[in-house]
Amino acid sequence: MLDDAKLTEIIGPVVEASGLTLYDAEFRGSSLLVMVDGAEGANLDQVASVSRAIARHLDEADPIPGSYTLEVSTPGLERRLRRPDHFRGAIGETVKIKLNPGAPGERRADGELIAADDTTATVRTGDGSERAVAYADIDRARTQFEWGPAPKPGKGSKPGKAPKKGPAKKQGSAKPATTTSGDDTPTEGHSQP
Repeated sequence: MLDDAKLTEIIGPVVEASGLTLYDAEFRGSSLLVMVDGAEGANLDQVASVSRAIARHLDEADPIPGSYTLEVSTPGLERRLRRPDHFRGAIGETVKIKLNPGAPGERRADGELIAADDTTATVRTGDGSERAVAYADIDRARTQFEWGPAPKPGKGSKPGKAPKKGPAKKQGSAKPATTTSGDDTPTEGHSQP
């Protein structure tokens, strides 16, 4: 199989021609996983279109021996971080980093990514300390989406409960109203404001 750098070289120009950027490409088993993104994200039509373009290009150039399955998607809210440019793009975000067994210090470095260069990422952990982690020591890393606070329930927000209604207010109307006369015969007239 091809290494990640060669995949990027082959697939990158096709993705860029579609107006998107290649976030990542790798083989996992017999699947070629390609992740694309755009400045404003990528919608389903864009992903489908670039998937067809990549498939055509790979069929014509035939750089991959044997059979494989092509999977094209966006990186999603919680993105894998595998390369220095991934880390640089995630500065300011919350990250979860799992380190290799032989790495110095604790096996996890979770917190806000505050810096990244070509060899190291720096994380501000929950206790406020900063930890520099060499990419060579990282087993897995990803951004972590943080949910905002849950909205406070309001009136009638409980399942099966309807909002309480206050007394009805009388309002004028120009619509005909049916009333009864003294002899209980319905008559039609206009309501008074």
